[in-house]
Formats: sequence, structure tokens, C-alpha cells
Amino acid sequence: GIADVTVSLMRQGQITYTATTDGQGRFRIDDVKEGAYTATYRVRSAFLVPNDLISGSPNFQVSGEGAVHLEATLPPIGRLSGRVLDPTGAAVPNAMVTLTLERHKTKLNTAAPADAKGEYHFDDLPFPGPWMISASGPLSGKPPQSKDQRLGWAPTFYPGVTDPEAASKIVLPPGGELRDLDIKLAAVPIHRIRVTVVDPHGVPAPGASLQWNSAMTFPRFETAKDDGTFEFTSAADGSGRISALLERNGVMLRAFESVLVNGHDVDVKLSLVPPFSIQGKVVFEVPDGFPAPDLPKVTLGNQTGAPDRAGEFSIGNLYQGPFLLLPDAPPAGYYLDSIRLGAGNVHEPRLELLSGGQPLTLTYKHGGGVIRGTIESCGNGEVTLM
Repeated sequence: GIADVTVSLMRQGQITYTATTDGQGRFRIDDVKEGAYTATYRVRSAFLVPNDLISGSPNFQVSGEGAVHLEATLPPIGRLSGRVLDPTGAAVPNAMVTLTLERHKTKLNTAAPADAKGEYHFDDLPFPGPWMISASGPLSGKPPQSKDQRLGWAPTFYPGVTDPEAASKIVLPPGGELRDLDIKLAAVPIHRIRVTVVDPHGVPAPGASLQWNSAMTFPRFETAKDDGTFEFTSAADGSGRISALLERNGVMLRAFESVLVNGHDVDVKLSLVPPFSIQGKVVFEVPDGFPAPDLPKVTLGNQTGAPDRAGEFSIGNLYQGPFLLLPDAPPAGYYLDSIRLGAGNVHEPRLELLSGGQPLTLTYKHGGGVIRGTIESCGNGEVTLM
């Protein structure tokens, strides 16, 4: 029996009951409602044990005909360890090491800092792999410097490459341990990004919160100085994004800008803007003699609009930038036929909104085709058409 295993009962994708095993690996959950469930297990780890690696079916049915007894044989835990080194072979203390696993179109991550000797350990891995190991330099501590240019740490993949496609992936034997997986951090040229933030009237905006995100560095958070400026001093070549936030008179002002660093310093001006609203309408082409259907809600990003009886809705608190459009599922018998933003058709769920000047129209039609199929070994499962 394995102690301290977190057992969760899932129903329709949600955790409904949880228990922890005792010293003999036993657990008990009382007063479980009738229905179909899936059991998941977590063993002192950042990762759930994948059900396809557990002997026995994780799916079961609860009824009023007596207790359900579950028994799961979990795979043995694996371990990985190594060091983070600089280009000269010296240890890099406090570097951040990330372990990534991609399986079944999902990406799982866990991260931990190396110690003062540059050593890292992952001792709770319920997957054989394949694992990808990467390291990023600490926020304090500089790499060996060149006489010709300023250098900074770049995210580096095992054994010492900056291109994830060239990384070596690690596969653990069941319950195995792999040591001495040393990563040699790469030092790359870095440049300055000089930022100026102004309010909607073009006046410098001191105190604005700034954030720099790129694939090559940790996110950096800073505050604009009294003249509305700030410098990010360690931007590596590549694309990134700068954002600014400032609350004024109870209104949150925002600005975003994509930045390409390519061998030299960059000047960026961010113009803060208030949020806007977009107006929309849901249109149903209802056949004669059919009742009017319930109108689905429409979500942009994390903001949702509920249509009135005329199908009109408004979504507020939006800012310039990309948004994922997620309308609710249509009523039975109908399908989403078209989406229009202003006068143009929208063919992708991701919209680029610049203002609230273009109305959004979703048109639903009755009928459509039928898809039928059978999913093997998927009793009580759900099928979603995207």
C-alpha cells in the first residue's frame, strides 16, 4: 500500500470527491451520489499519475447496490538529476530548471530552482517520458562577459542548445533514476528596450506598471519613472511583448506592443487607452412553425455577453488586442453558420479588436448534417465537436 496518495473522483470533468490514503494505501469516501465516475491519483508529485499507466479501469459506476471497491496499481516513481553549468563549466547557483512533458496533445510542466552548487533534482516522476529539461539563468548573477558585447543568459535545453527542436529528450525506465544530466547554459548578446508610457492625452504616465515577456527570459515587472520612462536592460534577440497598466480615476488604462529585438537597442512608445465595449447581435433563422430557441451567450476572452430577446448584446471591459471568441453551444437542431465583424466574415475563433466600432453578428441556421460514431472503451464518456 502507498501512503499519502491523493485520490480524486471526477464527474463530467470536475473533481467531486477527494480522499488521501492511509499508511496501508487504503481510503474511503462515503455518501457518493449515484452516477459515472473516473478516479485519478497523485503521489506527492506535481503530476497526476496518467490513467493509461494504471492497471485496471479508472472508470466506474456508483449505484445503490452496495459499495464500490477500487484497487489501483501505480507505476514506480522515477528520478532525474543533474547540474546547471556556465560556458566555462562552472556551476550556476539558483538557476531555474523546468521539466516538460508533452503527451496526448497536452503539455505538463514543473519547475524547481537549482541549489547553491547548481544541482537540481526531480524525485517524483510518475511518467517514463519523454521529458524535456530546460534551464534559465538566475535573475541575479551575470554570465561570463565578452569584451565586444553585453551577454545575458538564454533559456537552454538539455544538453546545451537554445533551439527546443534540437534538444535531447529523456526517457526514464520504469522506476528508474538518471543522474548527471548536466545543462550548459548559453550566453547570448542582450540589448536595451527603452520604454516611454503616455496617457490618452499624450502626457507622460509615471507609476505605470510595465511587463516584458519573451521566450528568451523570465517575465520582468517594472514601474515607469516620474517622466514615464523605463529601460529593460537585458533583452535578447527575438520577439516579445511589452504591456503597461495604470489605474486613473477608477478606470484601468492599458497598452500593449509587440517588440522585435534584432541586434540593437529598441525604443518603444506605449499609449495607454481606456477599455471599450463591442455591440453584437445573435440572429436565428427559425423555420416557419418552429418555436423561438433560447439564445446562446457569447464570450470574448474572459468577458461574456448575454443576448436580450431581440438577440442584441454588449461586451465591455475590452482592450486592443487578440481575443478568443467562444459562443455557447447552439440549441438542438441549430448550427453556427457565420460570424461577421463589421462588414467582414470571421473564419477563425481568434479576433483582433482595435476598438468597439465594428459590431459582431453571429448567425445560426436550422438543420445541418449529422455525425454518428462509436468510441471504443468509452462508456459514459462525452464527445465534443470543435
